[in-house]
This record gives sequence, structure tokens and C-alpha cells, in this order.
Amino acid sequence: MRALVAVSPDSVVVQEVPRPAPSAGSVIVRVMACGMCGSDVHRVQNGLAATGEIMGHEFAGVIEEVGEGVTEWTAGTPVAVNPIGRCGECETCRAGLSLACVRVPNIGISAPGAYAEFVEAPVDQLVELPPGMDLDLASRAETVAVALEGIERSGLTPGQDALVFGVGPIGLAVIAGLRLRGAGRIVAVGRSQGRRDAATAFGADVVLDGRQVDLVEYCKENDLLFPAIFDCAGPVDAMWTLQQVVAPNGTCVLLALTDEPAPINVRLAIRKGLHIVGSSAYTREIFRSAVGHLAAGRIPGHLLISETITLDEVPEAMVRMRAPGETVGIVVRPQDATGEEE
Repeated sequence: MRALVAVSPDSVVVQEVPRPAPSAGSVIVRVMACGMCGSDVHRVQNGLAATGEIMGHEFAGVIEEVGEGVTEWTAGTPVAVNPIGRCGECETCRAGLSLACVRVPNIGISAPGAYAEFVEAPVDQLVELPPGMDLDLASRAETVAVALEGIERSGLTPGQDALVFGVGPIGLAVIAGLRLRGAGRIVAVGRSQGRRDAATAFGADVVLDGRQVDLVEYCKENDLLFPAIFDCAGPVDAMWTLQQVVAPNGTCVLLALTDEPAPINVRLAIRKGLHIVGSSAYTREIFRSAVGHLAAGRIPGHLLISETITLDEVPEAMVRMRAPGETVGIVVRPQDATGEEE
């Protein structure tokens, strides 16, 4: 089969690799749609990819083959796949932090991923799609689940205002999730005009251009402090700014990945009783609910897709998405790579 493979820490190419066979308790999924996540882009950009690695963890497809002992799933069933594995027994799993489980790998992160024509997936990570659900749309479930988990961890209650800092795919999904939760005023901050436009479509009440508006001054002028803030951008100075506009006893949820040390005003954090919450991945229940929200149209997942591309176009797109500009999100269609299915 064809797959996108890291041939060095900062380079990926499409090449032939052995097609996986299903182990007991797993299936082989024919990948029909895989979202290009910013974390994949940054891994290659920063030279962090492992040689031989196949990334891609936001995906949906059709079951191609079932492994030994699998009786509840059949070939031809359309599925969204939760990439996060869990043993359910280790300390991190019991704490609800399955992403950090060291016993069961995560698809596209520590196990071969879905920038490929086929991928192996354990059956307990599958969610069957409703009849007729678009597979491109279903591939957005992972992004939506990340956002819903972050909202859950924020403790935000209906009617409370929220700030979404960064309006990439996760930030947009957070806005939609906040609307579902009954949030009060939602203020979003972003740089790309295309993504700011999308933030309005997703339900933000106010959308600010982060290049032109001083957020702290804006909040002072409008007497705004936010009980919940979601950092979906991750610049190193974000927390220094965001803690100035969080309400007393408010919560800053960190959703954006960065390896850079970030400054924080400790005196201000103590005085405000600031809660800083890291949110990574999601529970299986939240992943399933994300599929349901997308299928029902409660979250406009189609607005998270700016374009679809083939496997062959991924290396160029990974470079382009380092500065996404107007692009909201890209979905890769591995079966379109050669123009025909096997």
C-alpha cells in the first residue's frame, strides 16, 4: 500500500510499505479521509518525526478486514476511529489521561497512522457512522472531541462568557462547542481573515484581529473578564496576556502544543486564584458524542474543511500549512492518491 512516511526527522515522502494485517481484536480500516493536524505539521517542521513514522490521527474510513475473535464488526462498515489507545488499568488511564498510557499505542502518534491507504485499529476504538454520513465530515470528530474535552475541563456553566484565543480548527470547534453548552458572550481572537470569518460562522459574538487589537486594552475598555479562556494558539507570551483578562477564580484551558517555556505572572495568578488546566485528547464518550454532533449538524464540521488533497500532495501541503493563511483545514483522501482503489 501507499503511505506518507517520515524518511528523516524533517522530511516525509509517499512510498510503498507493507499493508497491515489485523491482529486479534482489531480491524483493518480502508482510510477514506484523514485530517491534516497542526501537530503533524509542526513535528516535521521542527525535525521531531521518527524515521519510518506514519502520522495521521484524525480519520474515518470503511472496515476492510476483521481480525481473529472479532464478531461484532463486519467488512464494509463505515467508521470514525478514535486514535487514542488505553489499557484502562494504569495510573494515567484511571486519571482519564489515556493519551499518556504507555501500554497501548496511539494511532498516528506512537503506532502507524492514517496518512496511508490502510491502517489497523482496535475494535474498542471504532465508532460506527450513521447511514449516509459523509466520511470527510466524520474525520473531523477527533478535532471536535479535543474541543469538547477542553470545554468540559473548563467547568464553564451556561450563561458564562468565554474567550477563544486562536481560531484554527480546534479554536473553531471550541466556539461551536461553547454554543452547544449555552455559553454567554463568546469572544474570539485570530490573525487569519479566513479563519476569523469562520469563527463568526461557528457562533462567536465578537471576533478580534490579534494583529491589530490589544486584547488587554480591549477588555478594559469593554469591562470584560472571562470565567473561561481557551488557548488554542500557543504563542509563548499567551499566558502572560490571558491571565490579565481572566475573571477571579477563572480558568485558562491550554489546548495548543508548544515546547517553548512560557512566562506567567505568579503574583497575578495567586491574586486571581487562577486555574490553569491542560487538556489533551478526550474520553471515549466524548469522542462518540463528537461523531453524533457532527452527524446531526449541531456542529458545522464541513466549515472545518477548506480543501481535500491526495497523499501525493501532503508533503507540499505540510510546508504550506506552516503559515496557513486563509486555509481553515485540509482533509487527505488516501484512496485518491493513485486515482483508483486497490
